[in-house]
Amino acid sequence: ADASLDAGLPFINATPTKIASNDVFSKKFGEKKIPLVGDDLLSQLGGTALHKGIIDFLVERGALVRKSYQLDVGGNKDTQNTMAERTKMAKRKIKTKSIAIEAPYNFESVAGTTEYTDFLRDSRNSYYWVSSEGFLGSNIVIDMMLQTSDGANAGNVVLDVVRAVYAHHNRKVKNGCELICGYGFKDPPVKYKIRDAYRNFIEAFT
Repeated sequence: ADASLDAGLPFINATPTKIASNDVFSKKFGEKKIPLVGDDLLSQLGGTALHKGIIDFLVERGALVRKSYQLDVGGNKDTQNTMAERTKMAKRKIKTKSIAIEAPYNFESVAGTTEYTDFLRDSRNSYYWVSSEGFLGSNIVIDMMLQTSDGANAGNVVLDVVRAVYAHHNRKVKNGCELICGYGFKDPPVKYKIRDAYRNFIEAFT
């Protein structure tokens, strides 16, 4: 980030380290009118994106979400690095907060990477369990698994973010950094529901 400031170039933070959400960096980039976006990339259809979508859909259909969990298992270097206890807990906190915003009320939720399994290589398996209450108190339970290719899953969002940052850097889109962060990252400075983040991004950059 400091090197980007010195070079006068935009900075994209795909890691969970708080940079775009850091007041010091935000002020420095803002003073120089250089785009700063992050933090922690949200994949095209990764575990967190789908989890957010499930909660959003249940709420929209009038179900009352009670509890949910998302457990991720992967085999690449990113997953292995996440196994460090401090990183693991930080990522869990980010994912859980990102999911919680999808409902207008509090519900019990846990989300995070739970295990590194080398033979999965670049694959990631996400396991979901969501318990909700429907009409007349009926039980609605979603129990499912998603398997994705971790590297490819991030590619299109990275391209979207790079193109949007380039556009914002050249023509100064109103609230450009905020909209890019909300669309492409799990832990942006200003958090949006996944549906709103997508709509705002498309309206601003297409």
